[in-house]
Amino acid sequence: MRSAAVVLLVIGACVITFGAVWLTIVFPGMEKLPADFSREDTFSGTYRVLNPATGQLDEIPVTIQQLRETVANKGNEATIKETVTTLLPTGQPVPQFPTTETMVVVDRVTRAYLPGGDVQRSGSLSLPLDVKPDVEYPIWVGNTGRALPAKYTGTGEVEGLEVYLFTISGTDLALTPDPQSGLPRVSDAHIELKVEPRSGATVDTVSQTSISLMHPQAGKTPMFVSTISFTDDNVARSASDAKAARTQLIMVGSYMPWLLMGLGMLLALAGISLYGLFCWRRMRAAKA
Repeated sequence: MRSAAVVLLVIGACVITFGAVWLTIVFPGMEKLPADFSREDTFSGTYRVLNPATGQLDEIPVTIQQLRETVANKGNEATIKETVTTLLPTGQPVPQFPTTETMVVVDRVTRAYLPGGDVQRSGSLSLPLDVKPDVEYPIWVGNTGRALPAKYTGTGEVEGLEVYLFTISGTDLALTPDPQSGLPRVSDAHIELKVEPRSGATVDTVSQTSISLMHPQAGKTPMFVSTISFTDDNVARSASDAKAARTQLIMVGSYMPWLLMGLGMLLALAGISLYGLFCWRRMRAAKA
């Protein structure tokens, strides 16, 4: 009986220790961007581009493929290659918008941009884990050349998944002067995000951004207007991935370690009780 009690105590202590280590050391590593992080998003919509010959905006239907993948890791820093390809409905590249490749450095925990890479960006690559309604998150918006705050505006549902709604907006944001005319340029942006709050994953987005000239006579003259959103397939895939990530974070990060520590406590208590019973019987035997 004494041996059984000792075994239960040892097993219980080991299980408690394993649960505590998992909760404090192993699981926080799971909340980082994976070392082999890769995400591909596909957008569809239109670009409207100023035609110098007519002075009008020509509309071009486009599909944009954005691939982000980690090429190197150093502690909590990840170097990510971002490739953006703009295609016509025929699958051919859009001549005015050649494929771009950019290297950026990101904090694997917060998703914030860090110094390094080909360009310097402020704000974050995406929203972090455990998104809060009362927090504004600075997100980099390329056509504005800066980070803009993503503000909570409500809740919704995508593919049966509860999401938080965030809006990013800005008007008449100063850019560098137009290289050809030297006139001032400004940008406008209105972006709506649908985000799974536990994983921070964006499952749907609709974006309208523009770049305009500030002409002394004509006033604000749009040069480029982008209206794009996730494709339906991208929304379905993003929602499925977000559901899986949410389940993993909740089960593996919260329930499992606490269940293990609870089991360990029960085993330890059983061992203590069994040892107490052993001592009691031994005392009775000694008195007899």
